[in-house]
Amino acid sequence: ADVKAMNRDAIIFSILLAATIILPVPLLKWFDLYGLIPELLIWGAAMYFALRLERIKKANNVQSYREILAFSEGKRLDEIEQKVEAGKRPYQKVLLALLTAGITLLVGMVLSWLLL
Repeated sequence: ADVKAMNRDAIIFSILLAATIILPVPLLKWFDLYGLIPELLIWGAAMYFALRLERIKKANNVQSYREILAFSEGKRLDEIEQKVEAGKRPYQKVLLALLTAGITLLVGMVLSWLLL
């Protein structure tokens, strides 16, 4: 049940996250500051699903990509593999944050160049 819930929530979160990144510029262009209202609602929904995903990951002790992939396939990593993945976690979180910030900046710049 957790695997199905995690896969479903991941798809919904991905769609909402993409909308959160893509929609701010068009919404602000068409509706001025009122465009922030739907943007904030979409962002809030994305954060709700992000928290649901984090709860499932924490309850099943899966954090890294390999652990999540194995979990979504109904498998588990052995003890040594789990320790190796646990050692990678701090670096992966920093790199993920930097990558997300870079992509968001790039998409925002392209959209503002195209639409403004």
